[in-house]
Amino acid sequence: MQCPKCHQPLQGVDYEGVHLETCPRCGGHWLDADELGSIVKARKTITEASFVTESRQIDRTPADNA
Repeated sequence: MQCPKCHQPLQGVDYEGVHLETCPRCGGHWLDADELGSIVKARKTITEASFVTESRQIDRTPADNA
């Protein structure tokens, strides 16, 4: 497949467990709506997991007794 913008051949890459096509020249990406939904879901899961981990670390910080 060729890039719809600059007509260069697209290269397949894996991102967040989803296979998509990317253009080495202009940096554009080609993916289906379902693939975009999968990426958004994966990123949301990672963000939520990071927030829980950071919250637990904050809870374990000793209180300042000054």
